[in-house]
Amino acid sequence: MGDPKFDNDPSAKVRPEEGLLRMRKKLGLYANIRPTYTFDSLMDKSPIKRSIIEGTDLVFVRELTGGIYFGKRGRKDNNNFAFDTCEYSKEEIIRLAKIGFELSLKRSKKLCCIDKANVLESSRLWRETVQSMEKEYPDVQVSYEFVDAVAMRLIQNPSSYDVLITGNLFGDILTDEASVISGSMGLMPSASVGLKTSIYEPIHGSYPQAKGKNIANPLATILSASMMFEGSFGLIEESELIKQVVSDSITKKIVTGDLSGNDKFYSTEEVGSWICKELKKDKYYLSSSLSIFFFKSANASISPRVDLSTVSFLVVDLVFFLGSFISFLKVAECDITILLKSLLNSITLNSASSPLFKELPSSLMVCFFGTKALNSSFKKIEPPLSEIDSNENL
Repeated sequence: MGDPKFDNDPSAKVRPEEGLLRMRKKLGLYANIRPTYTFDSLMDKSPIKRSIIEGTDLVFVRELTGGIYFGKRGRKDNNNFAFDTCEYSKEEIIRLAKIGFELSLKRSKKLCCIDKANVLESSRLWRETVQSMEKEYPDVQVSYEFVDAVAMRLIQNPSSYDVLITGNLFGDILTDEASVISGSMGLMPSASVGLKTSIYEPIHGSYPQAKGKNIANPLATILSASMMFEGSFGLIEESELIKQVVSDSITKKIVTGDLSGNDKFYSTEEVGSWICKELKKDKYYLSSSLSIFFFKSANASISPRVDLSTVSFLVVDLVFFLGSFISFLKVAECDITILLKSLLNSITLNSASSPLFKELPSSLMVCFFGTKALNSSFKKIEPPLSEIDSNENL
């Protein structure tokens, strides 16, 4: 992914992006959530003036499995005519918009719907659908803007936005534009949310030029793990702890070359090791709070009945889940015994339909991807109990 030999060859019959799009479709990852915020010590590294970007804290919610990337396409007239079709159903728009509305309720209750309704029929459906949903969220102030206007205002006044929802193509372009506000694409995390599975990853994609050089910025990957803790497990305090340590590393200039300017810079491994060291200071807090979370989850039964085939599937998921999560706990030198005892003492067949089990198919994927990402940043971490490559789990 991102290799120039593919980017510069429009005639290539097989492209890496095809695998990414297929993965999103197969896993049902219909919503991409991308935050953009600023760090005070890095504002001068942004290409935009400090006075303009100060206070920026916005979130894009981009539709990820529809639109022009998945519509009908082809060539005709001896390859001299090409077409791509942008298609959306009302149901696809509703499920994406719901995430935007609910997210805005947790923030400043402002939602912006981005489209091109003055030209595109698919955008008119977007606007009609979102307008019809306003009555369900009376506390949310909704605005509607054309994509070209938003592209301009993101540079002129980014702090005026809070939650923004849009289609696949517009979201792809605007989120990359927004990413430079913070000063580096290597800083921002993201979540791709699906019906049963979620994946957390940095927004910057691949960086083939840095392969084997130990220079890549690991902070976005680490912040993606923080986002996973909050989004999939509801571990708000643990998530905030990771974010605070990352912020401290930036303030104290323990950063890679892309953020250091003329100051001393550190390798990927050195930045990761420093963050590990800081997390270890809170190891007892992490250990106790995580074990309490699992204990409560495992004991909160929803239904007294559970299909045995489902139980066997979930047991397999649990093995992977534990292996992945234990790897993270080792980063902070948590007492894994507490976690294991809580699980073994509280998980029974009757509680197999508890929230913990219910979330396992989703949690497995995010934990596995999250831990794989952490392992790439922290070389001293032991790998998950499962040595299966993440690509093989798709």
